[in-house]
Amino acid sequence: MGEPGVQDNVVNYKNSIRYTDSILQRIYQYADAHLNLQAMVYFSDHATIPDKRRSPRFDGFGQCRIPVFVYMSDSYIAGHPDRYRALMDNRSKSFTNDLAYDLMCGIFDIESNHFDPTQSLAYDCYRFTRDMLLTYLGTRHISENTD
Repeated sequence: MGEPGVQDNVVNYKNSIRYTDSILQRIYQYADAHLNLQAMVYFSDHATIPDKRRSPRFDGFGQCRIPVFVYMSDSYIAGHPDRYRALMDNRSKSFTNDLAYDLMCGIFDIESNHFDPTQSLAYDCYRFTRDMLLTYLGTRHISENTD
């Protein structure tokens, strides 16, 4: 917890993570108890480097990393074992939020002429490698990240 009246970006960042975790926990618990929760995906809307102010210039890959998680119920996994297996097999592969649409279509069985399974971590034909992906408005290869 922070000190009232004191601006501390690191403390504020930690508090925002704590708050987000509590909200996600409540959403999960409600959906699991009342909505037959099958799958749940979370992406942060942005990344940050807690001890630096946000700026429009590239200031390191820390500002590009966003958390993502995928939850699948046992019944979802039983009905979609291929999706579960692909996600497990692809979990350490490189991914950018530009590919979120295809991930969501793949997990939630959304049919679209814009969906490309080779761009979805939920498919075993996922095609991207670290050397292929760009971030920061297509100006930085994620392979440049040495952290």
